[in-house]
Amino acid sequence: MAELPPTPEAVSFLQQTSPFDLLPQEEWKKLEQEIQLNSFPPKNLIYKQGQSAIDTLSIIYKGEVEKFFERPDGKLTYKETFGPRESFG
Repeated sequence: MAELPPTPEAVSFLQQTSPFDLLPQEEWKKLEQEIQLNSFPPKNLIYKQGQSAIDTLSIIYKGEVEKFFERPDGKLTYKETFGPRESFG
């Protein structure tokens, strides 16, 4: 994972993405300080079921994220795919 500084493009993207598009302009000054951009290489594990603390909301800007559930036998079962402007976490 690579952490990147917030950019005007990222802020503009969020301002056009629900539910953030409903925020008043004065709230954006506070929110801009909290935005954290992350970049993940393809096939990278972001969270592991039962082992990862999920304390953020991730919104996909580009690409997609696949969600799997781990069965008791350790095998993975595909659940769904998230794409641009969709969120997880």
